[in-house]
Amino acid sequence: MISRSISSSVWQSQARMRDGLCRFLNRDILLELWPVRHKLISKAIKDVREEAFPELRP
Repeated sequence: MISRSISSSVWQSQARMRDGLCRFLNRDILLELWPVRHKLISKAIKDVREEAFPELRP
């Protein structure tokens, strides 16, 4: 029961973080910096950015 509650809480936190990232990303700056930056970030952040800006996908 506790594990399910923790899992749900983590999922909700990740969803909020994802929504926040999508809201605050600046498309033009991201496109300019993406060739270098995508190598320096986690897969989770990369996936959020590529979903928000499909033109970043290879």
